[in-house]
Amino acid sequence: MKYKVAPSDYDYNTNKQIIEDLIKEYPFLNVQLIGRTSLGRGIFSLSLGTCKNNAVYTGSVRGSDGLSCLILYLFMERLCYAVKNNSTLASVNIRKALTHSGITVIPCLNPDGREIFRHGAGTAGSLSSFVSSLCGTDKTQWSSNAMGVDISRNFIFSDSSAEPVCSPAPSLFRGDYPESEAETRALTRLCRLRCFRQCIEIFSGEDEIFYRSEQEEPISSQMMAKILSFSCGCPVSTDKSFRQAGIMDWFIREFRRPAFSLGVSGNAGELYSVYSRLEEALTVFALL
Repeated sequence: MKYKVAPSDYDYNTNKQIIEDLIKEYPFLNVQLIGRTSLGRGIFSLSLGTCKNNAVYTGSVRGSDGLSCLILYLFMERLCYAVKNNSTLASVNIRKALTHSGITVIPCLNPDGREIFRHGAGTAGSLSSFVSSLCGTDKTQWSSNAMGVDISRNFIFSDSSAEPVCSPAPSLFRGDYPESEAETRALTRLCRLRCFRQCIEIFSGEDEIFYRSEQEEPISSQMMAKILSFSCGCPVSTDKSFRQAGIMDWFIREFRRPAFSLGVSGNAGELYSVYSRLEEALTVFALL
C-alpha cells in the first residue's frame, strides 16, 4: 500500500492534512477535537473500535519530538487499512479484535510547541515576543508549549522542591500547578471521561520501555512490559532518573491501571524502518 503518512518534518499543517486524508479514505475513523492550546490550535484524538475497553496512545508531548506523532499516525493508517480490507496486522485480525475493544490515539499533544520548534517564535501569535524572550533565535531547544511550560512535567508534581527551572523556559519548567496547561487538561479530561484501561506514551529517546511509577505499580505492568519488550526489542527499564513524573505516572496514580513510556530512537526520515520494528508491540498493546 502507498501510505498517506510519509516521512516529513512534522508541523501543524502536516497534522491537519494527514487527518483530512485519513478521513477521506476511511470515513469510519472517529476524529474528535479534545481541546485547544492557548493559541487556539486543535488537539485531536483518532479512535477505532468500541467506546469501551480502550487503550490510549499519546505522542509529541515535547515540541522537539516530531517522530512519535508520525509513528502514531502511521499506526492508525495501518489499522484503518486492515479494518477496511478485513486483513491482519501483526497476525491479528483487526476488524474482529475491535469488536471487543478500542484504540484511541492522540498523535500530537503539544502542537504549539511543535510549531515553535519547527518555525520559530513567530508562530506563537500574541505570545511571539514572550517566546522570543525565552529562546531568542535558538528554537532547537524548544520542548515546552507556548506558555513556556514543559507539558511532560505538568501532570503531577514530584515531592522534590529542588526544581531545575522555576519560571517559563524552553524546557523543564513544570508550571505553577499540576494540570495548569490547556494541553494537559485536554488529555486528563479525556482519560477521566473515557476510563481507558491502559495508556502508553511514545517519545523520541533511547530505545527503552518504562513501566513503574514509584511504588504504585499495577500488578500486571511488569508482565505487560516484558511482552512489549519481546515484541519490539526495546529493553525494559525502571530507571526514571531521566525525567520527572509524567503521563505514565499520572495515569497510574489516577486510575491504578497500567501505563508505560516507550522511548524510540531515530528520526522522521527513518519513519518506515522505525515503525516496522514497533508495529507488533503497538498492536499487541491494544489487545493486552
